[in-house]
Amino acid sequence: MQNHLVVAMIFDVTFDTFISGLVADIDIESEKYRWMGSARIDFYVSHVIITLVYVVFSLVSVFLDELLLHQLSSYTLVEGKKHKSKCR
Repeated sequence: MQNHLVVAMIFDVTFDTFISGLVADIDIESEKYRWMGSARIDFYVSHVIITLVYVVFSLVSVFLDELLLHQLSSYTLVEGKKHKSKCR
């Protein structure tokens, strides 16, 4: 097999495992909302999606803040002009 085919197969297995784990987690964790009937699944899926989006955006925000801080720290002011520092 070629390398890209192996990577695609590994990604497919990993993605399937993630999705099946997510479905099982939603089913188990939504039991506390059993009184809602079948709407509990929809409610908990919405909750999980909102939580995942919040976590991803928080991580991206931290990454971009660190990147910006690194970029700003690599510049120094020399005689009132921006000058890229040679030391890293």
